[in-house]
Amino acid sequence: MFRIQHTEYLFGLMALPLLGALFYLLIQWKKQAAARMGDPLLVEQLVKNFSPRRFLIKFLLALLAFAAIVLGAGNLQKPGAMENVRRSGQGLGINLGIADAQHRGHGWSGRWSADPSGERDNRRHRGERGRRRR
Repeated sequence: MFRIQHTEYLFGLMALPLLGALFYLLIQWKKQAAARMGDPLLVEQLVKNFSPRRFLIKFLLALLAFAAIVLGAGNLQKPGAMENVRRSGQGLGINLGIADAQHRGHGWSGRWSADPSGERDNRRHRGERGRRRR
């Protein structure tokens, strides 16, 4: 069985019967307009290249495309086998730690990290990577 993630988009499917009714009214209007034109033989000769069957097929394809777009927007999903994925959350903790340090004003902010006095810290550039003193 399929499930739909965004069910609010299914209201778009309610437009399908409305479009069908409008198509029916269009066909009736075309018949009335042809009858009002006068001589049926002349009208038939004028519209001899018109195929009502092809017009119906085009309309049905347009309805099918509209329904596919609505279902695609609703994110139709087929349930499958669930994978057990182990997530530790360590990356999130590291990211939050860096963001917190930057927020407080003493985090790493690129190649040159600035101290509160505004002077540049050139340790990384000179190759002195925080060597321990003995």
